[in-house]
Amino acid sequence: MPVSIQQDDPNPSISTQIEKGVLTSRSIDISNIELMSIFNQMDAPRIILSSPHHPLSVSFGSAKTISASGHNRFKKIKMEATSLFSNLDVKNQDGTLSHPKLFGGFSFDPDHQESPPWDSFPAALFILPKIQLVKSKSGFKLTVNEYTIDPNPTKLESFLLSIKSKLESKLITSTFPSIKPQLTRLDSSIQYDSWISQINEVLKSIESKSIEKVVLAQSMQATLKLPCIPINIFQTLCDQNPGCYHFLFEQLDGTSIFGATPELLISYNDKSIRTEVLAGSSSRGKTPIDDDVLSQKLMSSSKDQHEHSLVVQTLKSKIESFTKSLNISPQKIKKLTTVQHLWTEMSAYSNHDEHILSIAESLHPTPAISGTPLIEAQKIIRSTEPFNRGWYGGLIGWFDAKGNGEFSVTIRSAISNKNKVTLYAGAGVVLNSNPQDEWNEIQLKFQPILNSLI
Repeated sequence: MPVSIQQDDPNPSISTQIEKGVLTSRSIDISNIELMSIFNQMDAPRIILSSPHHPLSVSFGSAKTISASGHNRFKKIKMEATSLFSNLDVKNQDGTLSHPKLFGGFSFDPDHQESPPWDSFPAALFILPKIQLVKSKSGFKLTVNEYTIDPNPTKLESFLLSIKSKLESKLITSTFPSIKPQLTRLDSSIQYDSWISQINEVLKSIESKSIEKVVLAQSMQATLKLPCIPINIFQTLCDQNPGCYHFLFEQLDGTSIFGATPELLISYNDKSIRTEVLAGSSSRGKTPIDDDVLSQKLMSSSKDQHEHSLVVQTLKSKIESFTKSLNISPQKIKKLTTVQHLWTEMSAYSNHDEHILSIAESLHPTPAISGTPLIEAQKIIRSTEPFNRGWYGGLIGWFDAKGNGEFSVTIRSAISNKNKVTLYAGAGVVLNSNPQDEWNEIQLKFQPILNSLI
């Protein structure tokens, strides 16, 4: 049976108001364990985040779940989290203090509706896990959390030791065969001729100077012979797409979002801000020489440089509202498995103590995933795309009681339930965009998820 802290509350409610209680958290170091063998034996919701800059984190169950919708969703989540974190009883085995974390994310659109396949994912959703594992040099840091008006630290500490013993002795184990789910059918949200017509209509708006850029996406539904096992797909994505931000969020009903995104929106740690721009894309070459030629062509492309600069200037102006010490790195190429991007990193030191949600709210969505001007771009996206983006193009990550955290942009992603997987990919349309090139770019961006299914 899955492990649970609160046996009398197996389905913690999604709250709009945090009742007064105490967040009790206890942590201990444990030896290395094989996550693949325990993942599906632990409580849902289950979340895994793998970052180039932070250790792997895995969370199971929910000690508290908070959600929000509408245009104030960032502020609502921040307010409820502040209340949740206002009364803490937190201890590590070594006597030091740690900061409990909330894991979750936001949809692309603040007006997101919970419709298929996104029924289980509201516009903003965060989980305080019952059980959390964070990779360390010697193994993992195991943390258990409980939020209640009647805390019992002794009972929670006993539970912590019990989980430690079971994990280290491999009493909680299950092996899942690495059988591929066998892709049997692909259905696209749009056909080639209709796509060309859509792009040409957008280009007319750009030429009339009513808008500068629109990011249009496609969706594709994959039907599998066997139900997919999200943890297996996550592992494949990690193996095949190094250097990305890998994520898996599996809900109580088994619906899962997963992906290997190359794009960081925001990292915030004790006044240190980091963000990056990925905009302007090209395919990879079949040989190193071909690849270098394509990289140089991308760097010298006026169309791609224009697309990239729109995002850089937008993020620059927004970050400068938090700091006067912005540093913009020289432009580089970020090479991924199937595509390569123009890439600019930005770092800064904030003038005051901030909360990552305040910064994320000011940045999201960037022109890299929506367009510019934002309001006009979103109107075109809503009227043109025949599907709900859901959390595609949204954010996923974590933040702690101090307001530190990290969020990546949920591109190169998909949502699954049983034997259905819906994939998403988009391309930025600017002046001089070629509709056929944008179509080809999107097909390349589908490949990381498709490759994990076949």
